[in-house]
Amino acid sequence: MALRRKCYNAGVEASGVAGTWPLPAGLIADAWKLFRDRFWLVWGVTGLGAAATLAGALLPLAAAGLVQFIAPAGALVWIAACLVALTAALWLGSWAQIALFDAALHQAPTLAGCFARSWPRVAAFSWVCLLYMVIVAGGFFLLFVPGLYLGVALAFAPFICIEEGLGGLDALARSLEYSRGRWLGLAGRLALILVLSALPSLVPWVGWLIGA
Repeated sequence: MALRRKCYNAGVEASGVAGTWPLPAGLIADAWKLFRDRFWLVWGVTGLGAAATLAGALLPLAAAGLVQFIAPAGALVWIAACLVALTAALWLGSWAQIALFDAALHQAPTLAGCFARSWPRVAAFSWVCLLYMVIVAGGFFLLFVPGLYLGVALAFAPFICIEEGLGGLDALARSLEYSRGRWLGLAGRLALILVLSALPSLVPWVGWLIGA
């Protein structure tokens, strides 16, 4: 997360300046400092977000089980409960993800502030992510190369939605603007981020948090 934040900031600062990206070593050093400075905040946001998402998924199912125990009502209750659980899990999961973004992006974040600022952005953020997935998947379906290009060029869209308040196609268009003329540099740094985020997952128990 910290690496992606630093990469996004570099794109904003250098937008319109072709080929201007921070060196990978500097990117990693800055991101590691940010991660160390906000380690406990990241722990708190991640833990609370995971707990809320899990509760949102399990409570409707538990309620359906109770209803079935008291007065069996057939499969319709379970279908409705599953739909509610899925919707709640996706919404709360998006809220937690935005709060984690906010923990990395905000100048002076607090645990309560991350979640408070994130709640009003859930709908717009979810819409941007959905558009991103549909457009990139369409690119891969047509030909591999367009999907790869769009996957990289539009990668800033979720950050833009959160940091700049743009939604939908406007966030995607701004991401294209930031990456224009510098796609290869961005692709290389995103690949580095992917590798560095995946490696810590090999560490038992806490690797997933370090990778975030």
